[in-house]
Amino acid sequence: MKPFRIFTVIGFVLFVSSCASTQSIEKQAAIHDKASDYYESIGQPGVAVEEHNLAKQKRNEADDFGPMVVSFFELFRKKDKD
Repeated sequence: MKPFRIFTVIGFVLFVSSCASTQSIEKQAAIHDKASDYYESIGQPGVAVEEHNLAKQKRNEADDFGPMVVSFFELFRKKDKD
């Protein structure tokens, strides 16, 4: 295989794995947002703020480069175990 094709394949795998891991982190952030709304509705503003901060932290985590790299290496680690 030519080097260009190898880099293209690696880039594509990184992109796809990044999208999957980012989507998972976004789901976690949405859950924290729902929990924040619930705690606010039952009169627990302290816990609601904490849940809101966790949601914000998850969204910031989804924007980082880290999840993409971790997902990429997990993909190959799983193939090695099979």
